[in-house]
Amino acid sequence: MTNQSDHSRVIPNEQLTNLMIEVLDHGKSFRFQAKGGSMSPFIKDQDIITIKPIQPKSIHKGDVLAFFHPDQGKLYVHRVIANKKGMYLLKGDSAHSTDGWVASDQIVGMVDGVERNGKGKKLGLGYEKHLIAFLSRKNILFPTIRFLWRFFPSALKKRIR
Repeated sequence: MTNQSDHSRVIPNEQLTNLMIEVLDHGKSFRFQAKGGSMSPFIKDQDIITIKPIQPKSIHKGDVLAFFHPDQGKLYVHRVIANKKGMYLLKGDSAHSTDGWVASDQIVGMVDGVERNGKGKKLGLGYEKHLIAFLSRKNILFPTIRFLWRFFPSALKKRIR
């Protein structure tokens, strides 16, 4: 499928994953357009995300990882909400349930940047990622965002949109 306005292509998940692994294995970052809303509002459908190579020992709670889903075998990009003994519990920020525990050999890379409408977005990738992981694990991330939106709409609009 080709988008006539920018000549981009939709690459099937398996081919995209193979290409990404090849690029990351050479120590280079890989950029692609996100599909889906499981990481909203921090990564939205159509955002451009940059994945960088990563060593499993440098993964921390709150990091956003590209990984093979343990049950589906497809590439996903979700946040680490817990870790223990080389296993990582991942969850989309807007998902109600986790992806289950993921082994380090299923991890492809880490999100290093998000671009929306030509502008870089860092919210959700800095120090606040630890708080986001905690709120996501407790399933109170969206109620917290809604609460903050009521009292600080202009500040959040600038950061999230």
